Amino acid sequence: MPEQFTIFGANGFIGRAMVDHLRSLGHEVLECTRNNWPAKNTDLGHVIYAAGMTSHYAKVPFETVRSQTTLPAQILEEYKYSSFLYLSSTRFYAGAAASDEQAKFEISPTDPNDIYTLTKTTAECLCLSHPSKNVRVVRLSNVYGQFTKNIVSLASILDEAVRTGSVEFLSSPQSAKDYISLNDVVSILPKIALRGNKRIYNVAKGANTSNEEIANVLEQEGVRITFRQNAPTLVSPQINVERLTTEFDRAKSELLEELPALLDFARQKQ
Repeated sequence: MPEQFTIFGANGFIGRAMVDHLRSLGHEVLECTRNNWPAKNTDLGHVIYAAGMTSHYAKVPFETVRSQTTLPAQILEEYKYSSFLYLSSTRFYAGAAASDEQAKFEISPTDPNDIYTLTKTTAECLCLSHPSKNVRVVRLSNVYGQFTKNIVSLASILDEAVRTGSVEFLSSPQSAKDYISLNDVVSILPKIALRGNKRIYNVAKGANTSNEEIANVLEQEGVRITFRQNAPTLVSPQINVERLTTEFDRAKSELLEELPALLDFARQKQ
């Protein structure tokens, strides 16, 4: 049955893909950007809030606070909606003792880089304290797909490979983190928005991929690989996806299998 969705951050990497996916399923979609804010009497239907800062957040603290906390708070307080899904991040689990949705993590107000975590967690707290069970939070891991801009580290790696024919990794071969495909994300998010039984979900692959594994695939595609001398080892915790996979589907795509096609796409866009 067709539903009404509203996507905030509709021009972004995830937001644009969400719009296209939902329309392919026959849903009505209202696209919202910084320059296209809905009137307050608009019934937003099912809201997916995909706006926010992906990089340089410490350099634009006021915009970070607005996009990740103030604006979602305004929607929650002032607009009519059937459900509200706020997209947050699994990066909070770095250094935490656990990686399930109830894990506790440390934040330092004296560290400018923690403004990302502070603003995201403030919005999470606001959502989870809302009386409606249809206000939910998703913590996304590192999303990959056909990148059009260098918005994340993997996109930068592919861009460097295309431009120079080589890649220098700035962290060690043993460094590893969780990657989930954009296709899996846009498939899972509407299901959570429409019928999620919980208030918060990790949306991740649930298994890490190392720099060494990525480098091996790129070498097979003709890319020269080096690792910076004395590069740090950065290993993200394995994300707990038990809640997601018990209620919905496990992420199906595999980064290493898709990496050659992602590299070909990057070459075509060059």
